[in-house]
This record gives sequence, structure tokens and C-alpha cells, in this order.
Amino acid sequence: MATTEYYFQHADELAQKILEDWEARTKPVSPEFQSLFDKASQYLIARRVADKRHSDPALVGPDRTEENAAGYAFAEAYKSLEEHHKATRV
Repeated sequence: MATTEYYFQHADELAQKILEDWEARTKPVSPEFQSLFDKASQYLIARRVADKRHSDPALVGPDRTEENAAGYAFAEAYKSLEEHHKATRV
């Protein structure tokens, strides 16, 4: 099983995948997926803000801290949902 750190390192791709899955949905989603989608969205927004402000050194620290916090929250949620799905398939 992959670690939370692994999911954090791949948060950009995984969050983008969640957004694509959300857009392609044809039926209502589970509360767990809704929560994961919300965390993916929060992470991507925090990342965009941090990237846009990277030229101002006074803003980089707080923005990157927020981005990292959102990224880890997303990574933990993704890992948890993936583990749940694998456990229910067995």
C-alpha cells in the first residue's frame, strides 16, 4: 500500500484525475467522493495561489504552507478512499 507521502508527491496528477472523474460522472457520487473532490479542489486552488504569488517573497511562505496543508489533507483522503475501495473488493 502506498504511503501518504507518495500520494502527496503525486497530488497534482491525482487531484486532476478526481476533477476529470467528477466531470465525467453520470450518477450521484458518494459522500466520500464528494469529500475527496472538495479536498482536491482546495488543494488545486491553494497551489494556483501559491504559484501566482511566488514572485513576492513575503507571500511565498504562507501560501506554500497552505498549499502543503491542503495537499496533505487531499493525500490522506485519497489514500483512505483507495484503501476502503481495495478492502471492499476483496
